[in-house]
Amino acid sequence: MGTYKDKPTGRNEGPEGGAVPEGAKLMQSENFWIYDDVFRQREARLREAGFDCYCLFSMTYREIKIAQEVNSLNEECLAMPFLRVKRGCRDGKAVLAQDVLLQGYVFIFVPKGKDMGTLHRGETPWRILERKEGGGLLLGQDREYAEWVLDSGGILDVSQAIEINDQIQIISGPLLRLRGCVIGISRRKKNYHVQFEMMGQSVAVWLPYELVEPAGKWKRTRRTDAKQNGLLRLEQGKERR
Repeated sequence: MGTYKDKPTGRNEGPEGGAVPEGAKLMQSENFWIYDDVFRQREARLREAGFDCYCLFSMTYREIKIAQEVNSLNEECLAMPFLRVKRGCRDGKAVLAQDVLLQGYVFIFVPKGKDMGTLHRGETPWRILERKEGGGLLLGQDREYAEWVLDSGGILDVSQAIEINDQIQIISGPLLRLRGCVIGISRRKKNYHVQFEMMGQSVAVWLPYELVEPAGKWKRTRRTDAKQNGLLRLEQGKERR
């Protein structure tokens, strides 16, 4: 069992719609994704032996449940959704919630050369997303994007995702939707030093993590082009069907 301090695990603001206190312990469920030691051991075995990457798609939008079913029925594989942590404040207490970053998609990592037709399925329907090249097998930049998801354990912590020189937007308060550039980060105080252009003047202020998010729908990082282009191709594949 994981905790929020070890690895963010919540989704959609908790089991009954309420935000979850930071540090709260959670059990794996359809509404929560926990990347625990069992999954880390699977990841280690796949990395050691070599693995292929695929993307599953389902119109049910039950990404966590699909990943849980696939992992339960296929012990040699590792499936995961792609979520992001959102921090906020409720009744004066820090709370965490998670949103699905790539709705309808579940990434799956399998032993190299595995016949995907032998993959055991649960009750939730899904299909393998096919690419123009390689069939369903993710190659090139698509694979790099999938490996980025694997590196994150399926959970992207926004505070870790935002880096210096990234563009952000304010999501709460009187400066709502104002955009700026991160020029500094205080990990200890959990604040970003953000520079804005206001009335022709450059203004820099410190803002807490929970007030900002990446300016675009998708965070740009050092591996920007590969990740962004891979995502776009995945979305275009969805649109073609």
